Amino acid sequence: MTERNYTIKELADEFGKSKQAIRNAITKGGLSVSNRKKTGKLTVLEYSEKTHSFLAKKYGEDKDSTIVDKSGQNTKQEKAADNDLASGLALNALIKQLEEVNKQLTIKDEQIKDLHTLLDQSQKLQLSEKKKPLLEDGAEKKEGFFSRLFK
Repeated sequence: MTERNYTIKELADEFGKSKQAIRNAITKGGLSVSNRKKTGKLTVLEYSEKTHSFLAKKYGEDKDSTIVDKSGQNTKQEKAADNDLASGLALNALIKQLEEVNKQLTIKDEQIKDLHTLLDQSQKLQLSEKKKPLLEDGAEKKEGFFSRLFK
């Protein structure tokens, strides 16, 4: 079986990294070029399966996860579908929590409204209690001049 060679661009696309990040990882890993292709004035560097495996370990992606093998591993598409399902369930849970919080806020608004009503009633009652002694004092002062004179 022939070994597949990868260009920097292919590796960058596969792992979702920039070409410079891939070059840096290859340099730090001490890996070497397996093949050089001349295309006109440019030279394309190709790297072996060993480099691909090293990058897969570094970036947490296993090459075997892209296909379903006999052990029944999920494909990338199935993993993406599972992630979509999980995020959908999480979204539904968040929506339910939001609805519950909105119900609680509505109840709190009603309680605040009731408290304001009670506060207004309390203030009116206190005001009316203060006015009664003033009216009683005022009634005594309204006695006529002669009635006060001839007591």
